[in-house]
Amino acid sequence: MSTSTKHALQLHDARLTGQRIDPLTTSDPLLDIKRAYDVQWNGVQLRLHEGEHIIGAKLGLTSQAKQREVGFTSPIFSWLTSGMRHRSGHPLSLSNLRVPRVEPEIALILRRELGNDAETVASLYDAISFVAPSMEILDSRYHTNAPSLPDVISDGASAAGFVVGEPVPYDPSEDPDLEQIRCAFLINGSPVAGASATEALGGPVRALAALVEIVRGQGRRVPAGAIVMTGGLTRAFPINPGDLVAADFGPILGRVELPTTP
Repeated sequence: MSTSTKHALQLHDARLTGQRIDPLTTSDPLLDIKRAYDVQWNGVQLRLHEGEHIIGAKLGLTSQAKQREVGFTSPIFSWLTSGMRHRSGHPLSLSNLRVPRVEPEIALILRRELGNDAETVASLYDAISFVAPSMEILDSRYHTNAPSLPDVISDGASAAGFVVGEPVPYDPSEDPDLEQIRCAFLINGSPVAGASATEALGGPVRALAALVEIVRGQGRRVPAGAIVMTGGLTRAFPINPGDLVAADFGPILGRVELPTTP
């Protein structure tokens, strides 16, 4: 069994049991970003073996401030599987999460497969069939609150789940620029943050272009119909059982909600 497979099994077991583990770099200090993506991919294969399937991808490190914080000048990504999706308005139990946080995002649903060829930002507008309000649920399988970047990538870029609201059909020739979208983020009805779509890499389509570049560099593809989470528009806020979390994107995209339970 390879080291990457062993690491993936550790993280997989931690997710299933709700137990935290030491960062992988504690026992494997030479773990780098390339190998971290191998660990992540092996973790995805474990989910597929259990009957899940890949339904999309997510971006992380989409703000310059966060990139400066970790000393890395590019975004990171992880795959999303069917078991990670939650329906808007349906309760989420936090019982198996350790340090749950939520952030608002804009989700894109793809019209065609991406990654076969180089893409430009302009060409990607036609690759989008729907846009949707969304939120990402973040968590960590590690003891520490400040894992290294290879540890984070190995751990699925901290993805624990996501919730997507009602998709809105998108036609770039008729609909407003996605960069014009604004969001209000609320916890228990109180606004805690507001943001513009440009907070994540300058806009959702630029974020999609960054994702395609990373995935293509790994020799993989983002399938048609995939959901792409384009990056947090605010910082991630901690949540507690009983909280009602909502992201309101106004008349363009509407609202998405996530009630939580113990």
